[in-house]
Amino acid sequence: MVGGFGRAGCFSFFPSKNLGAFGDGGLVTTNDDALAASMRRLRQHGADRQYYHDAIGGNFRLDALQAAVLRVKLPHLAGWTEGRRRNAARYAELFAEFGLLGRVTPPAPYPTAATSTTSSSFACPARRRQGASGIAQGRLRDLLTPCRS
Repeated sequence: MVGGFGRAGCFSFFPSKNLGAFGDGGLVTTNDDALAASMRRLRQHGADRQYYHDAIGGNFRLDALQAAVLRVKLPHLAGWTEGRRRNAARYAELFAEFGLLGRVTPPAPYPTAATSTTSSSFACPARRRQGASGIAQGRLRDLLTPCRS
């Protein structure tokens, strides 16, 4: 099964993802019939049939607009993924060229997998304060995410 390492595989279609919808969306895959039935019930207000709610659920169905956007974008996914991989490799090359490796750690590539980077995150603990200052002054467009130790 594609995307599943356990009982279920989950995919996010958040707009900033490689395959992003116009708004929030997602997909769950499973080979487990009981789990599939439970997920269908939860996405339909917790009901298997109208007016009979066995669980607290919500309206978690992907609407037609999100599906249409994804359908148009899907044929472009492989090219976009390759572009993101090229960009990540270029960042690593430039960090090496300017002697920044060791002070900046780019994400490790996955040469044998069809993966890509949704956003490029780099570990640079010695420069956190300067980076935050650059963002505050409008010189950097990136977002720092606080590390937890």
